[in-house]
Amino acid sequence: MGDFYRSYEELSLYEKEGEDYEIVTVADGRDSRCVVMAPHGGKIEPCTLEIADGIAANKFTLYGFKGTKKKDNWKLHLTSHRFDEPRAIKLAETAEVVLALHGERSTSHKFVMVGGQHRELVSVVQSSLKRIGVDVRKPSQGLSATHPKNICNRAQRGGVQLEISRQLRDALADDEQCFRQFTDEIHNLLHRETRGA
Repeated sequence: MGDFYRSYEELSLYEKEGEDYEIVTVADGRDSRCVVMAPHGGKIEPCTLEIADGIAANKFTLYGFKGTKKKDNWKLHLTSHRFDEPRAIKLAETAEVVLALHGERSTSHKFVMVGGQHRELVSVVQSSLKRIGVDVRKPSQGLSATHPKNICNRAQRGGVQLEISRQLRDALADDEQCFRQFTDEIHNLLHRETRGA
């Protein structure tokens, strides 16, 4: 399904912030070298913002675009290379690294597809997730996150995109131990990669 709107500017003409969507930014007192983003949070791609918040873990800057419409939240979806909400762009372009969390639609398998232009970090994330038993798959067509305007690639060193299947997102939401293992693993590797104190 294609995007209903072509840009955030167009979206904001027809959808009302605070009613149809919310923008979550938590940056004060946090390490802005790494930004963890969920550009399709809330009812657009459920649980992605919660996972992003778990990974940020009161240390890294958090950004979320959260669908809150009573219905048709799919209309709020902007493909990652079209996701040009100004606050997100500003956070991404001043960061060293961006990790963007997305929801893949599969309800039959638990897996993650890892993409993005920061090839070294992509490899580290793949290895770390495999180490804790997560099924890591090659991104399907259109989900490799290599477009230079993809929100995750606007960071100074580029970024990483995680496409998390619906079944895995549901499982993480239902199991606090698995949720914590998943989010802690990614948080810790980001901490190492950004040399955070």
